[in-house]
Amino acid sequence: ICISGTHGKSTTTGMVASCFLDDGLNPTIQIGAYLPKIKANYHVGGNDFFIMEACEYVDSFLNFFPTSEIILNIDDDHLDYFGNMDNIKKSFTKYINLLPANGNLIINADDKNISDLRIPENIKIIRYGIESHAEITAKNISYNELGNPQFDVYYENKLFTSINLRVMGIHNIYNALAAIAMGIVYGLKKESIKKGL
Repeated sequence: ICISGTHGKSTTTGMVASCFLDDGLNPTIQIGAYLPKIKANYHVGGNDFFIMEACEYVDSFLNFFPTSEIILNIDDDHLDYFGNMDNIKKSFTKYINLLPANGNLIINADDKNISDLRIPENIKIIRYGIESHAEITAKNISYNELGNPQFDVYYENKLFTSINLRVMGIHNIYNALAAIAMGIVYGLKKESIKKGL
C-alpha cells in the first residue's frame, strides 16, 4: 500500500497505518516521520500488509510493487529533478501503471493535476474530495477553537461516519478522506477507522 503525493504523505501514511493497527491487522510500516503509535518511523509487523510512504523525488516511487496507491495531490515540486509539471505528471502516470490489473487507486478528485493523468481502465478508482463529485466526501465541516476539523463522511452518498480530527486544517480533512478510502477498500471496521484517525 503506497501513499504518494507532493504534500501530506507522512501524515496520511500515519493515518492509514493507525487505522490498520486499530483493526488488529499488524501491518509492516515504513514512514518518513515519527509515528507515536509505534514509537518509531517503521514497524516490522506481519507480511499481509506493507504500508509505506512513496516519494516521487528522483522517481524513487517507481521502484516499488504496489497493489494499492493513494495520490494525495500533485504540485510543482522537485523541479531540480523533474524540470516542469509535465514531467511530474509523466512520472505519476508511470507510478499508476505499476498497479496490477484490478489494483486500487485512491485519488483526490479536487486536484486538477491528478485529473490530467491517464489511468488504465483495469484499475479500480476511488475518488475522494470536498468540492467535486466523489465516492467519498466530507460534509458539514466545522472547526474547534484549535482549528481541528469535525466533519461527516459520506460514502456513495450515504452517511458513513463522523470524524473529529486532532490535527489542524482542511488539508488534513483530505488526508483523512484518503485514509478512510483505503480502510474501506480493505474492509476495515468503521470503528477502527474512526479510532485510528
